Amino acid sequence: MKVINSLTLAAIVLLLLFLMNCNNAFEKQDTDRSVIVHYVANEGFLLENNGKKVLIDALFNTGLDRYACPDSSLLSNMIQANSPFEDIDFLIFTHNHPDHFNDSLAYAFLSKHKETQMICPNQVTEQLHQNQMLMPDIESRIHIITPDSGQVEDQMIENLNFKVCRTKHSDTYSIENNAYVIDFGGVKVFHSGDSWKEAMNDWPGFDLKAENIDLALVNGFYAGDGYKLLNEKMSPKQIILMHMKNEHLEMFTDIMAKDTAVFHNSTLFKKSMETKSFQF
Repeated sequence: MKVINSLTLAAIVLLLLFLMNCNNAFEKQDTDRSVIVHYVANEGFLLENNGKKVLIDALFNTGLDRYACPDSSLLSNMIQANSPFEDIDFLIFTHNHPDHFNDSLAYAFLSKHKETQMICPNQVTEQLHQNQMLMPDIESRIHIITPDSGQVEDQMIENLNFKVCRTKHSDTYSIENNAYVIDFGGVKVFHSGDSWKEAMNDWPGFDLKAENIDLALVNGFYAGDGYKLLNEKMSPKQIILMHMKNEHLEMFTDIMAKDTAVFHNSTLFKKSMETKSFQF
């Protein structure tokens, strides 16, 4: 009987170890540490991770004669949910400027994409209300997040965590401009909105470095000496430069190619629908 009990106990232990190893394997398999980035134009991107899709600052139809802008075909593909723009979980806007947001396009998108939640500051919603008749179905999917100046709000929406950081636009808070930390549940992405590099000093008590940002999408104001501050305050693993004037794209491409010590982990997209997968 003692032999049988010993053998039974050993079998149970082995079974438990096997199940634990299987569980760890499944957990590793389920947590995708990659982000697929589709460049739309200017500060507009489609981000994909773990079955979640986030479209940010992508629905606009003017580059103000200096920034990249999606053409009519690309705008139609986004609104009509043509691949890869089907099943969008979140539509996000940083601020109400025409090279980031267009109310007619946002309304058309939300009317077609019944599953999509929208996140934006209050001034974006005011623009929507001013020019569009919002039905209750659309209204219920809009999440207005406007932190106080220099403050950060933590929001969990549809199982995705967002830290929304109110920042100056240029040198003023009068324009409601949000930066976002999007936690996909294993991978964290920072989008700067139209903030200057000094914005990273504007959020007291918010330790960006402790956030362990994997991918930072930052505008051209962070280039050059802004990289030092970016690495001191955040230290992202990979960086995408955005919001570059069309006339500066080739110049910055050459600078990045020559100064690999500084820009070794940086990407600058130049054409709409360029796609890159980042593995972390």
